[in-house]
Amino acid sequence: MYNLIANALKFHLAGKVPEIEIAPFHLTEETIPLAGIVVRDRGIGVEPDQAQRIFQLFQRAVGREVSGTGAGLAIVQQIAHRHGGRAWVQPREGGGSEFVLLFGSQSVIGKKPAS
Repeated sequence: MYNLIANALKFHLAGKVPEIEIAPFHLTEETIPLAGIVVRDRGIGVEPDQAQRIFQLFQRAVGREVSGTGAGLAIVQQIAHRHGGRAWVQPREGGGSEFVLLFGSQSVIGKKPAS
């Protein structure tokens, strides 16, 4: 959570107050309902060609003019994977990004819900 919120603050649009929302996220895969969280911002956004790259260790979508190591989102992805989930970014309608953190999805995919 820290890395996602810190990035939303760091990459806000110049001259604008950062706008960040944290909300539940629901998804259904193969008829199995899944839950997680989404961190939404109105910042500079992530180009579609960078969406997977930014989750790799030391990979950044911005130049060196912005502080950071490029490790934060890789850590987010690794934590999600270790808990049977995943993380991804998608564009936010109206500008900005939505970073989704889903836990437990890998452990329930293919299993039928309890009756």
